[in-house]
Amino acid sequence: MVLTVLGAAYDALVPKQYVYHICGGLLALYVIRILAQGRMTSRDRDLHARVILMTGAFTPLGLTLMESLAARGAHIIALTPEPIATSSPNTTPTNPPASDPPSNTPATSSENDPAIPPPHLSRTALLIDAIRSASNNPNIYAEHCDIESPAHIRTFCTRFLTGNDTRLDSIIFAHEGPHIGKVIGARKSSEVADEKHRSARSLATFLLTTLLLPALLVAPSERDIRILHVVNPFYAAGAGVAKKRDKGRGLKLACNFPGVLNVESDGKSAVAGLLPREGARALRTIVYTRHLQRILDALPSAQVPKTDAEAAGGAAAASVPVVSQKDQRSNITAVTVSPGISRLTTVAPMLGVGDSDRWSLRAFIIYILLNPFLRLFVKGPTAAAQSALHALFVPTAFKVVGGGVEKDKEEPGGAGKPIRTRQEVLKPGALYAECAVVPLAVDVPEEWLEDDKKDEEKSKSADKGKGKGTDKGKSTATEETLTLSDDGEYGGERAGRAVWEAFEAALKVWEASEEKKPEGEKKPTGGAAASSA
Repeated sequence: MVLTVLGAAYDALVPKQYVYHICGGLLALYVIRILAQGRMTSRDRDLHARVILMTGAFTPLGLTLMESLAARGAHIIALTPEPIATSSPNTTPTNPPASDPPSNTPATSSENDPAIPPPHLSRTALLIDAIRSASNNPNIYAEHCDIESPAHIRTFCTRFLTGNDTRLDSIIFAHEGPHIGKVIGARKSSEVADEKHRSARSLATFLLTTLLLPALLVAPSERDIRILHVVNPFYAAGAGVAKKRDKGRGLKLACNFPGVLNVESDGKSAVAGLLPREGARALRTIVYTRHLQRILDALPSAQVPKTDAEAAGGAAAASVPVVSQKDQRSNITAVTVSPGISRLTTVAPMLGVGDSDRWSLRAFIIYILLNPFLRLFVKGPTAAAQSALHALFVPTAFKVVGGGVEKDKEEPGGAGKPIRTRQEVLKPGALYAECAVVPLAVDVPEEWLEDDKKDEEKSKSADKGKGKGTDKGKSTATEETLTLSDDGEYGGERAGRAVWEAFEAALKVWEASEEKKPEGEKKPTGGAAASSA
């Protein structure tokens, strides 16, 4: 009966003379979908006993990343602005902090005492339990930390750094990946709030990095530490703003923090258009990441210790050489990752779908109508996470034989002649998209370069004057400064210095504005708890 119905439907809907055309069309759609999903990483890595701190872990992209990392045995600490579990007033939270080992004392629950009602688990706790069960990995924890509150960030970092175990192998800043701002039905009040959200999320990345950096710097030199910044895919729009009319306009906008620092009286950004504003936020993170890598490379650090085989010499010593300074100077690698245009991370927030306080029926209907095309032409969460996974899995120069770039192989056929081949390694400070390094031209304003020349001339003349008037019997104190190499990438050292100084100035204003808030508006900074199984 079923086969008869299917056969009749096939004869009615698929004419025989168009069978080849329909098959060709379906094949073309399948190829288009494969191409639209982008490259898939061919790398893999064992992450057992690796501690990874994640922000934005409960976004669609963050959940996909967390699921992939948990399946490989990683120890994950996920930050969330939502309360992890709410219980009755008579029930004391029993979940241990994520930075501390869980206690062995039995918890008081409704199973032991029927008079005590069970705690109401939040969405975060349910997701953590689901990932633990799916990956068979109990080392998945969540910490209550609102990244848009500097007080919350400082409280978490203080608690983590003073805990028993301060090991960190990777930090993934995934909270800057989701799109901010609506295309349809956006209001002026919501635009001002969006600008503040963009600035706060960028400043949260800077504050978290600077507070956790001491724990990374004291780690053993052989430990491979990675810092990943996930940005939106509109970085090219930020770098190309008014490129012909006003050179360096995009970098100026990247140094501006609307809603926090250098804003007009109405609080709106100086650039019109949603995509340029999002692009300026991504460009700011890209330039900052490259400058952070310059600072890490300039810090004095020890090389990877020699193994016993290398110390003994011989043929075994040649297989573990000292890493070339041209490839990598620090064991801490900071990179930026763009996941591309994603259906749930980019398009849905653009339309306002999923945002409860800005939900609209018109945007929801448009999203439903476009959903078949979005699933065909736009990336899903799994495809969007590939570039971030590639940046985590690809080896660094410390972990690859032959200095991380080249290695010798014998010519096939037994000729015995070595062939010089290149092997991919993680490029420090680079921007990754589609599992590959992306070159990005960032123009520096001409007036900035002219001001630097004037300052350099003034410093030279001042040094000459000081040299003539110094006494031979007195020792002059010299200031120790880091010498940063100007590689010219992503605007060079001048662009990175400007963005870094803008971060420092905006951070002071951001923290001061948090202190000036009334007590009722301040966000709680109390202890956070991790969800337990």
